[in-house]
Amino acid sequence: MLETPTRNHPTVVLSRIFAVAIIMAMVSIGYIAEAQYELILSSVAIVAVSAVVLTIFWARTMIYATDSELVSEFNFIMHKMKAVPYSKIASVNVVRTFFNRIFGTATVQVNINSSINAARPEIAICLKNDMANQLRNELSARIYGLNYSSENEQVYESSINLTNRDAILHGLFGTSSWLFISSMFFAALSVVFILFESAGDMKGLISTSLLFAASFIIPMVALIIRYYNFRVYRLGDTIYLQHGAIQLYKTSFKVNKINSVRIKRTFFARLMNKACLEVDVVGINATQDTTPVLCILTSMDNIDRLMREVVPDFIYENEGMRQPGRAAIPWLMRAMWATILTALVYAYPVWFVFKGDLSSIGLVDWVINPLRMVTIGSFLFLVLIYFGAAHLGFNNNRLDIGDDMFMFETGIIDKVRTVMQYDRAQIVDVVAWPSARRLGLARCKVSMLSSSGHSVSTSGYYPVEELETIGDEVLERIKDGRYDYKKSTF
Repeated sequence: MLETPTRNHPTVVLSRIFAVAIIMAMVSIGYIAEAQYELILSSVAIVAVSAVVLTIFWARTMIYATDSELVSEFNFIMHKMKAVPYSKIASVNVVRTFFNRIFGTATVQVNINSSINAARPEIAICLKNDMANQLRNELSARIYGLNYSSENEQVYESSINLTNRDAILHGLFGTSSWLFISSMFFAALSVVFILFESAGDMKGLISTSLLFAASFIIPMVALIIRYYNFRVYRLGDTIYLQHGAIQLYKTSFKVNKINSVRIKRTFFARLMNKACLEVDVVGINATQDTTPVLCILTSMDNIDRLMREVVPDFIYENEGMRQPGRAAIPWLMRAMWATILTALVYAYPVWFVFKGDLSSIGLVDWVINPLRMVTIGSFLFLVLIYFGAAHLGFNNNRLDIGDDMFMFETGIIDKVRTVMQYDRAQIVDVVAWPSARRLGLARCKVSMLSSSGHSVSTSGYYPVEELETIGDEVLERIKDGRYDYKKSTF
């Protein structure tokens, strides 16, 4: 397929012109109300020019396949050619957006092992749905050596039984607990404004409602739609993912492309004995800002079952060791510095509410005392959070160093258990601030390639000599030749 140069499907141009038209229409709403017809015509002209430019780019961009590589070529004023050898392809994804579903098309995304272009595919081509699936099958056969057909996808059952109820729970409780708590704070403020604000002055209600929607409702709905109909299974040494309600996302990657595995358990997920599973995979192009999800929020039994079936080489049974007792001192020092900085920020507001002329800004007497209590109370509440976070940070961190892998368990409210292989580590830093260095303690930061460019995992406070064994092991593997991901069986 693609033996002859092929353009993207023409609907690509239509969808992009439509996006430009929507943006300019939103900009022009104010112009219509003010009868500024010159500016309205300017917006129309921008859409027209954009349509011409997009059409030229579409017409002059050709994609074709040779025996050894996939090539994208643009030739208009300048000539640009991008060639991706089949041996360098990390994954081939099929994405069906809302527009794709309307026009019966799909976009094939080809990704390589690159941290520079990790946020976007190297080559993307939009074709009719059947042609896109055929191209994906042919490329997958070249990469993975499997006679895999998208027509038989439904035959392969998901490794674990996940329902859409799990997708809804993932949208609700799969994100950061800090974000959830702050969103509930905005929701509570909205209720307060409903109860106490007059009908003619609803600015406070509108602002808090918008903050609540932006921080919780919209991300929650987006997650539910994204991970609806979630399926994951493994064939040979290849893992397949499929999910999406409006935009269908399908991808596959070899197990040896996985650099690390994370078991994430938010505070509310732990109350339900649930967790989600994430992987660092180079070249998967799952999103521009998140780590690919191998399993949405589900029970720990399902997580264990999935790991044994899909990523058994990353199973890590050891619980790890806690931080030594003297590690409490650096955590307390962090809380103390945060308290000092907060006190500096609060210094003037506290002085003003107790010593300043509050009547000059229109405050009546019955509001002043509650305002003073809120000011002091919010400061004490933040101090409580700082020292509470220090206590949880000291108690929740774990570390274990094995023969082939090592594990960091971190988190304050949300817990993350990260299992990494020595052969995947790119940079290992052992870092210590003065308060920890005097105690012979440090933190270890491990950097490795991921779908978003790179990821960094940081341990708690442990003896320096214990953490340095991680970097020493990586160097030993480089010296004796074991550090070679191409030869790794994982």
